Amino acid sequence: MTIPLDQLTDAIAVESLASTTCPHCGQRKNRGMTFCTRAYDDLTQRMRCFLWKRVGQGYREAVIEAMNYLGAGVVRLAAPGPPQHSGGRGRSRKRIGTRVGCAPRTTLPPSSTSPWTS
Repeated sequence: MTIPLDQLTDAIAVESLASTTCPHCGQRKNRGMTFCTRAYDDLTQRMRCFLWKRVGQGYREAVIEAMNYLGAGVVRLAAPGPPQHSGGRGRSRKRIGTRVGCAPRTTLPPSSTSPWTS
């Protein structure tokens, strides 16, 4: 099933994240990852960082920008059917939370009431 980029909603973006189908090429990807390894590696470092945004806080826009960069005019979703299995034990430990080269999501000023500061 394909959906034009201009019709991509936050709900469809979340559905794609939960899927094992890459929205760019239709190849297999890990759940929780936006793209398959090949498509992700083709993106610039800046675009990769933007894909770590939260849904509702710029994630959909980051996906659209990345899909345009990759030359895709549509989002590919898995055909409706039985639940998909990832075939493994989930994402590799190495990739979980890895945001190499990205700025931290938030930086909070030190608080005088924090028990971790002196």
